[in-house]
Parts: sequence; structure tokens; C-alpha cells
Amino acid sequence: MKKVLLCLLAGFVLMNGCGKKDEPVAVVGDVTIAAADFQRVLARKARLTGAGAATAGEKRRLLDELIDRKLLCKEGVRLGIAPSTAEVDAGIAEAKAAMSEAAFRSSLQQDGLDDAGFRSEMKENLLVAKVENRIATHVRPDEGKARRYYDGHREDFMAPPSYRVYLVHPDSADEAARLLAKYRQQPAAFDLRALKEEAPELRRINRAAMLTPEGNFPDEMVPLLKKTIPGEVAGPVKTRRGYFLFRLLEKTSGHQKSWGEAKGEVIHLLYQERKKDAVQQWLARQRQGMNIRIGRL
Repeated sequence: MKKVLLCLLAGFVLMNGCGKKDEPVAVVGDVTIAAADFQRVLARKARLTGAGAATAGEKRRLLDELIDRKLLCKEGVRLGIAPSTAEVDAGIAEAKAAMSEAAFRSSLQQDGLDDAGFRSEMKENLLVAKVENRIATHVRPDEGKARRYYDGHREDFMAPPSYRVYLVHPDSADEAARLLAKYRQQPAAFDLRALKEEAPELRRINRAAMLTPEGNFPDEMVPLLKKTIPGEVAGPVKTRRGYFLFRLLEKTSGHQKSWGEAKGEVIHLLYQERKKDAVQQWLARQRQGMNIRIGRL
């Protein structure tokens, strides 16, 4: 989830404001990059990385990324591709679920966005992803090549420790302590409470109760997960989203993935590499013969 959110937010800043009509910093054919858009990219990068002023080389790389996204956005419009309302709603829900409401609102404010702006950027980001998939329609690797790659890189395909849990989100530290004492004596009652959690996303996670890799849990929770015995209720764990209790239903240790386990992952990895190459080749062709003017960065 965290990874999924970082990727979305990185896309939002690059996609903001296709076609604003202020002084451009670049013109590539009929695609323009407004100064305001580019300054937002620089400011967002500095805020996310904690880095100082961007170098000339970094500025040019960011500008090239923004130009690429504008070209992909334009191609999506030409092809008549558009994400559905359901896809946009799902993307927004996933982004919001990864942080508290207060943190989400703060992020929007720092980026100068309201809900409508956030929705527009989500739609544009999903549009670019659809165009990239269209460009890479014919680059999927076959199973034989994927198997050979797996055989030569087995050490890259390890299954991490995983845990299946029910989660409960008390309102305070005092309530967490009270519920922990209660549910350690009544684990079945903990399960019922978890399945009725008020927050829709948490209720959905509990009802699915899937084995989840260790890295997908909050860092604060992992040490306790490692030493908890399946069946036990444990906590409270304080995270940036508040306090949590959990009941560990199942745990697995890390192991070398077999070909059967790794097959989908290997094919996806090779596809992503080939898709990236295909998109870069497409973008290079788009720029050929275009009148390109770069202003002061």
C-alpha cells in the first residue's frame, strides 16, 4: 500500500494542470509546459526528498518527465481512452486509505489542491497508465523466457514472512488497554468486533483477512507480529494512524519461491521492463521532427 501511494502521489504532481495558459518553460510541438506546473514539480520534489535546490541537470530531467507525461496525455485524448468513474473512485479511495484524513488534507493543501483538483489529477494519472499499457500491448514475455530468467535469478524471488490478522482500531490508548484485557480472554469476540469495524477500508481488510507480506504492515507493528503466537490477541501498537490491536490468525516464514509461486511475478517483472523500453521508444519517435523550445528553468 505504501508503495502504491508513493507512486500515485509522484504521478499527481507531474500531471497537474495539463494546458494552463501562463508563460511556458518548454514547447514541444503543440504541447506546452507552463511555468506554474514546473515550479510545482520542483517544490514537490524538494518536499518529498528533503533535498535543497535542484541542480540544472535535475531540473532538465524533471522537465523531460513532465513533457513525456504531457505527450502521453495528448495521445490518450487522441485515442479516446478514458478511465471510468469507478476506476477513479477506486484510486482515490486507495490513496486516502493509506493515511489519516488529517494527513490527506494537509497533503492536498501543500500541493494547492482541492477535492476536484485531486480527482482531476487522479483521472489524468490513470489515463497515462492506460496509454502506456496500450503502447506496450505486444511486449509481453513468453513463459519460456520467464522460466529461464527465474532459473538465473532465483535469489531475487524470496517469499517474505507473512501474517494474516484481524485488526481493531480503538479511539485512545486507554480504550486500547481496556479492550486488550477483555479480548485476550475472549478472542472470538475480538473477531466479531473486527468484522464490524466502522471504517469501511478496515472492515474490508478484516473481511478479506489475507496473508500479507511483512513489509506491508506498519513498521511499529512488525516486532510484535514476529513474537506473537497464532491465535493470540496483541497490542496496542501506536502508529501514525492511531492505536491498533490485532489477533494473529496465521503466519508463514520466509522461503525461496518455487517456479509455480514466482511465475506471475517474473512475467510481470519482465513485462514492466519491456513496457518501459517500449514507452521510451514511442516517446522518442514522438519527439522526432517536433519543434522543441526550452525556456529558462
